[in-house]
Parts: sequence; C-alpha cells; structure tokens
Amino acid sequence: MRTKIVVLFLIGFALSVIGFVHVFSKSRQEELAELNVAKDRGSINWYIRKAKLLGEKRVALPAFTGIPADIQSLDEAMTRFRVVLAEPTEKYTHMAGEWTLLTWYKFKVLEDLSSNSFEQCAGCGSSADVPDDLLPLNPDEIIVPISGGVLTVDGILLTQPSGVGVDFSEGSSLANISEDIMTFSSGVSVPQTHKRISEPKKFLLFLSPTSQGMIGKLSLGSIGAFSIDPVGQLIPLDRKPNLISQALNRFHISSVDDLKVYRQHIQKSR
Repeated sequence: MRTKIVVLFLIGFALSVIGFVHVFSKSRQEELAELNVAKDRGSINWYIRKAKLLGEKRVALPAFTGIPADIQSLDEAMTRFRVVLAEPTEKYTHMAGEWTLLTWYKFKVLEDLSSNSFEQCAGCGSSADVPDDLLPLNPDEIIVPISGGVLTVDGILLTQPSGVGVDFSEGSSLANISEDIMTFSSGVSVPQTHKRISEPKKFLLFLSPTSQGMIGKLSLGSIGAFSIDPVGQLIPLDRKPNLISQALNRFHISSVDDLKVYRQHIQKSR
C-alpha cells in the first residue's frame, strides 16, 4: 500500500512538472510573439528584452553606419579634411539613443599635416555631446566619435559593428572583442565603458572638425584612417581597393614622411 502511495505521488509530481513546463513554454512563446510586434522592435532595449527571454548573454546588434563623404582625389582629401598624426589616449562607449552604440576616442594630436583650407563640419555635434568622463580637453587633443562598439547593459553583452571596423584602443578588429573584456569571478564578461589606453598606437586620420575644433568626424569612414608601424609606414585600416589607398600607391607614398613631401607639393602648386 505504501509503495502504491509513493508511486502515485511520483506520478502526480511528474505531471505537475510537465504541466508547469508546458505553461512556462507557452508563456514564453506568447511573450516572443508580443516582442515581434512591439513598437520598439529593433531597438537596443528590444534586443535586451529578447535576450533575457531566451536566456542569452550576448547580442549582436545590426550596424548603423552613415554614407562616407565623396571625394575625387587625394589632393581633395588633403585640402578638404584635417589630416593629423595622433594616438588614442581614452575610449568611452555608451548608448546613443534607442538604436545604436557610440564609441568616443580621445586622441592626442602629435602632428598636424593639414592645409589651412580644411572644411569645418557643421553637423558633427558640439562639446555638449562629449561624455563628461573625457573632459576636460587639452589644446592638443581631439575627440573622435565612431558608431558601434562593445557594451554591457543589464547583464547583456552588446556588440555592434563599427563604422571603421577597428578598435583604436587595441589597433585590432572589433570582431575580436575578447581583448577588450574583463572577466570577473562571477564569470560574467563585462567590457570597460571608459578605458584609458596605456600603450597607444599611432594613426593617421582624415577628420572633419567642428567649428570649436573639439570633435573630429571620420567623414570618409574606414578609408580615412591608417595605422602607423614603428618605422612610420602607412597601413590602411580598410584593405579593400579605395581612392585614397590607390592614390598613395600611384604617387609612391608609403610613409608619413612621403605624405609630408606630397603636402608641400600641393601647397607649392597653389
């Protein structure tokens, strides 16, 4: 008799568990269905809610990149944009509205290779947009905002492709985010929102500065950024054929020194 009672109890318990799982599964399916028609579908908060519902810890957000500025020649790029040799010193990533992450880099300008006629960018933001953590700014520094980045929000690791595709703080592809993530004893991987760069690499940047000179936008996208190796050689961040890289090859410009000589040639021809 006691055995029958135990068996019946176990059967009842099993049926209760099955019923609970069925109800829970149905509830989750209903929540997923509601998510699919939510007004903010596709926003960062929407992706976070979906990840929590599915028990996921990482989300790959779609890229939001602008259209690069159109140029016709290297001469135009050298005169239209502020061209600087600089090294990043700080990095700050946050949510910029509902749809995208934004990563700000503070650069120390080592040398300015610009002509005096470079254009200012009227729609590239103002000092009020710069995160307080990156201020104040010294006269030889400039802030460069880049769409995308890596950030943890509500325990969910968000990654969004960059408009440049390179993490300036590491000089490596953003596809490999492991170098930019701190792992705590809890096992939760959290990227640094604000990072000070202790061993910066040098870059050549074609920037559209604001009237205040505080912010410089990479209006050319990835083709307007080059890393500099230890001997001063230019290494394009965008390896695809593009106007600037092709022009540099055509004029045998492979280093920062070569570019300085070419700039002098442009100035003399005017």
